Amino acid sequence: MQADRFRMRPPPSIHGALLKIGAMAGGPGYTPDPCPRIADNINALSQGGDSPLLQEELRRKRRLCD
Repeated sequence: MQADRFRMRPPPSIHGALLKIGAMAGGPGYTPDPCPRIADNINALSQGGDSPLLQEELRRKRRLCD
């Protein structure tokens, strides 16, 4: 008969815990990086032509992602 064994796992990290909390608060696919969301917003807003909201998203992209 084998001795009792237990599986070793790496200790939880603060980064991993924060990502899990963010996913719970922000929903599935949550990311702290705003660039993918900004790109999606620009894509959706550009379908309707130029608008103040589109210009704001373009400003946010230049400021945060470029």
